[in-house]
Amino acid sequence: MLVELLAVGGLSAAVLATGLALLLRPERAIEYQERYAARVGSVGPEDNPSYYDRTRADRRETFLLGGLVLSLVGGALLAVTVYGAFVV
Repeated sequence: MLVELLAVGGLSAAVLATGLALLLRPERAIEYQERYAARVGSVGPEDNPSYYDRTRADRRETFLLGGLVLSLVGGALLAVTVYGAFVV
């Protein structure tokens, strides 16, 4: 029982932390995305900067929405884990 609680608690904390990181620091996530695109993409940010500049606002909103969803799911999962640990 303890192992399951620790596993679910760790998962929920990781999901919550990832969601908060995306929600509170979307510009940092965009920097990571552009750096990754420069390494593995066929057309990186330096090859087509106008595309990355045009889509920056959309990508920021996407990271904000994803961060919000992950934060809500992680918070709910953490609440259920705490409830299950103390009540059930």
